[in-house]
Amino acid sequence: MAKNKPPHKSVGYTTVEQIFNSPDPDIVGSYYAMQRAGQAAIDLAIKRTPQS
Repeated sequence: MAKNKPPHKSVGYTTVEQIFNSPDPDIVGSYYAMQRAGQAAIDLAIKRTPQS
């Protein structure tokens, strides 16, 4: 295998519909967890922004 070459090609991306239709409840819950994590990052960035 060539150095720094991935072992396989990417097959695309996962849609929100595919996540919600997953039989695994952890996969379904991961969508909401990512939403919460993103909002927490935004809130933290706003809190740490120096005020003029």
